Amino acid sequence: RWFCDNFEVENCEEIILSKEDLLNLIKYLEKDDEQDRKEDIEKLNKIVDETDWENEEVYYYAWW
Repeated sequence: RWFCDNFEVENCEEIILSKEDLLNLIKYLEKDDEQDRKEDIEKLNKIVDETDWENEEVYYYAWW
């Protein structure tokens, strides 16, 4: 839902995400106490920490 609220998302379209985008997504997910959200947050934090933001890009790809 967060992607649809923050981006114009089309099916089969790549969206480049900034570090700030991912941090905002993490904040959004932290509002939910479900176990699967905690795992998502851990994975997203790892991506934020391990991405070389000067030389790499992170994408969201919609598929429905």
